[in-house]
Amino acid sequence: MRGDSPACLRLCNSGAGGVLLRCSNTIHSAAPGDAAPRLTLAAAVEYCQALETDGGHGDSPVGRDAGEGAMAAGETVRTAIEELRKALTSLDNALETRFERERAHVEIESEVRRVNTDRSRLAQELDQSEFRANRLEEVNREVSRRLVTAMETIRAVLDR
Repeated sequence: MRGDSPACLRLCNSGAGGVLLRCSNTIHSAAPGDAAPRLTLAAAVEYCQALETDGGHGDSPVGRDAGEGAMAAGETVRTAIEELRKALTSLDNALETRFERERAHVEIESEVRRVNTDRSRLAQELDQSEFRANRLEEVNREVSRRLVTAMETIRAVLDR
């Protein structure tokens, strides 16, 4: 794409978050603070499509009857539009992938919280069960000791 071509269309970042569309000698700005409204990428594509159907820009000295130069410029515009469409599609895909990863990350964090809550509850139940088992073991030893004492007492009585 030649920069001095009258039907040359350039999309560039203005550095202030806006987009500049340069067609011929006319600059259509979408930068914040300019009189022109802010231009989104979708609006830039529409603008490019309008250029494609017009065969050039209405303000430009190059019109429909400019001949071969306009046809080459039209092809350049079509190529630029296709590249812009591909870039937008790629951006959409990248954003969707990023959002999916973010959703998965949130779901994983939620699952980790649930697992930690379950782990805490199970640890508490285990501690209670161990305490109960220890108490039952002590009671069992005491009952066993009393049974042995009772049996010895009964034998002693029977042996007399």
